[in-house]
Amino acid sequence: MFKQQILFRLRINCFDYKNQQWCNQYHGYYYYIYLHECVSICGDRMITQNEECDDQNNFENDGCFNCKCKCQKNSLICQFGQCLECELAYKIQSFQCVPQCGNQLIQDNEICDDDNNINFDGYYFRF
Repeated sequence: MFKQQILFRLRINCFDYKNQQWCNQYHGYYYYIYLHECVSICGDRMITQNEECDDQNNFENDGCFNCKCKCQKNSLICQFGQCLECELAYKIQSFQCVPQCGNQLIQDNEICDDDNNINFDGYYFRF
């Protein structure tokens, strides 16, 4: 019983004596008893010491994966999960790489791409 109370206290509000910093599971950390240290919780939407981002999902190409910034699909250069340069046939829109409409290439969610913006020619809208 006494041992369980100590472990319960460590999980709620623990102190990492090695690094001299407080660890609290409600503030993005938990106490990893086997290493005797505080570890950040990836996936709790709180960016903590060793995390670059935390979007609370496991989607690999959305700019953040395993709490590390990662370039999105079709991105050549990105910074903190935001696209700065796209692959050929893609353009930057709101820091994301999206297909260029009107280049005769059917990409991602496009149904067709007829290389013009002429209305009523059979295809005009992108999606």
